[in-house]
Amino acid sequence: MIQKQINSVDDPYYILLFKLFELHYFIDMQDFTLADERIKELGQYEEFLEAELEFYYLKFRGLYLYHKSDKLGALESYKKAVILKNSFSLQDWEIAYLYYLLAFVAYEIREDVICIYYYNQASIMFEQQNNSSMIARVKNLYGMILQRLKLFDEALDVYSYALDHCYNVGNMKLLIKIHINLGKLYSNQSLSEKAIEHFKKSIDLLDETNWLIAKIEPIYLLVNEYFNINASLKCIYWLEIANKIISEQNYNTEHTIDLKILEFLLANKTNSVEFKIYLRDTAIPYFKKYNQWENIARYYNILGDYYQRQNKYKNAAHYYKMSNESLQKLILNYKSLRVYLEKPPEFKVLSGSLR
Repeated sequence: MIQKQINSVDDPYYILLFKLFELHYFIDMQDFTLADERIKELGQYEEFLEAELEFYYLKFRGLYLYHKSDKLGALESYKKAVILKNSFSLQDWEIAYLYYLLAFVAYEIREDVICIYYYNQASIMFEQQNNSSMIARVKNLYGMILQRLKLFDEALDVYSYALDHCYNVGNMKLLIKIHINLGKLYSNQSLSEKAIEHFKKSIDLLDETNWLIAKIEPIYLLVNEYFNINASLKCIYWLEIANKIISEQNYNTEHTIDLKILEFLLANKTNSVEFKIYLRDTAIPYFKKYNQWENIARYYNILGDYYQRQNKYKNAAHYYKMSNESLQKLILNYKSLRVYLEKPPEFKVLSGSLR
């Protein structure tokens, strides 16, 4: 019906606006075949877009890149969108949502100053708007920040608060994410039984949806937790489910690589040439492509361990050095942040009970 109506429109502005929001719909539905086609089409018009259309293009392009694991590209796209926020009439909730997106992706690539600044901006705006759904999202992010700081009790309080809000507004995607984060929280404290409970809960919730691809992250975390407690048969069971989804969806992200490494560990093949080649030619180049220095460092270190087990100490030393250099880049990225702030960032807890 909508497509028929848009076909009768000849104003380029409305045609492009429709295509932009259609891109957002494809991303939300995780239909990346159509999203790939739409982003390629819209990219041809990027330099000709007026401010409003360019804003939505950059915002949705950031979302697209995030889902394609190019988190650095997503951050840059969001930052460009922020520059345009005062160029046309825009509702406050849209600005606040962009701030939230910026904070979230900045958290994931450890751009902590950017994360904290935009977290604060989004929190203030959403509380002023009394937007329960977005308050829950922002609190979830706050819990992630606290968890990274190893403030586990405080993080649990925040996640519990966000979970209550989430049930109230019926946000399934966020509910799934919070259960994943609670699983990570308990895993960080070596509380495997509780971690497994939350990872399985997120998978159960995903079973009620058609978001097959989204299952890969909690399945990886579940397999990893079972591996930590030597539950090999359960690892194999869930690996088979994950591999079936990956094969059917032709899907490849950091979690598919992590799952493959777990397969090598379970099969006791970490001394094989195949393991070395996978690390060198698949895992590390993937993370290099997206400048994920923390993962690059981790896998260089694993490759160094491989060569050490082979008594090839010169090769081992080389990859340990590469691992250290990758970590230094992560630290350098933090120190050399170019953040254009209206005021210096501060990290504060907003007023109001967490319970």
